[in-house]
Amino acid sequence: MDLKIEQFQLMKRENEANVKDLQARLEELKLMSQQTEKSYFVSKKDFGVESFGTLNLRTVNRLLVSCSYDKCIKLWDLKTKECIQTIEDHTGQIECINVLENGHLISASTDNKLKVWNPHDGVCLKTIDLTDSALNIQVLSGNRVACESEDQIQIWNLNDDTCIQTLEGHTYNINCIIVLPDEILVSGSTDKTIKMWNLSENKCINTLHGHSDAVLCLLLLKDGRLASGSEDNTIKIWKRDSSECSKTLQGHTDSVEELESTDIFDLISCSQDESIKIWNVTSGECIRTLLGHTDAVICIIIYANDLLASASFDGNIKLWDLASGKCTHTLDGHHNLVSDLCFI
Repeated sequence: MDLKIEQFQLMKRENEANVKDLQARLEELKLMSQQTEKSYFVSKKDFGVESFGTLNLRTVNRLLVSCSYDKCIKLWDLKTKECIQTIEDHTGQIECINVLENGHLISASTDNKLKVWNPHDGVCLKTIDLTDSALNIQVLSGNRVACESEDQIQIWNLNDDTCIQTLEGHTYNINCIIVLPDEILVSGSTDKTIKMWNLSENKCINTLHGHSDAVLCLLLLKDGRLASGSEDNTIKIWKRDSSECSKTLQGHTDSVEELESTDIFDLISCSQDESIKIWNVTSGECIRTLLGHTDAVICIIIYANDLLASASFDGNIKLWDLASGKCTHTLDGHHNLVSDLCFI
């Protein structure tokens, strides 16, 4: 009898353990089901990185944020394709926008100010005075941001709104900055060079030469190489370990303004020639060209592996199905060129 009781108790404990395991699995499946309703993306301006493959994935909540030379920031619901909020407070043209780690927005304008916003109500939370307008804002850990001021890179601590670090070395204006792991910044300049900076050591650790005109955009590829776009109409692929240019992609007929990549497509570029091109980096060939904008395309951003948003001098934002190469929607609401995009 005692043996049967022990066996029964053992079976009971095993059943209880199985029930707990099933409950845990059900919760996991529930979470996975919720996540499949959302898209994931790697943003050129999100979390302080530019397209790190799968290093920094964040959930997209179907809101696209745009800024424009009309001095407005707009929030778009990608489900309804409608503008749900317009934020106005800058007195100059807005050059760039990004998302901080806490979900607040940060923008820079020709009024020489950085502004931090609550995107839910459009309230400006703080204003920081710069010595010049910034074309790019990159978010760093510890509530810091990096932005360029003419030929310098400034690091700002948003906790006390102070400039805590300045990187000097370029001889002309800096046009783009990206952040690599281990506190390494990479910048491209009108001086035709690309510089790599060690933030912890506060110094330039490498300079890449090869472009014949201003470097306008940078991207870290999935394979660890660096891509750069230039006013010389080319895209160059660089080996980071040797600093050698391993390939030059030619096909654009005007300045290359922005670069992106997905898990499916090696490299995507946009240009002042009004086109967006998809590239096979291995072969160096352009495999598809997207046409639809009527003026320079200056910004592209991936929403998911098969959906791209683009911004143009024509004042429009277009959404593209990369699989078909077709423009699925045009978001019309700004009254001047759209200068930057991000997701929240």
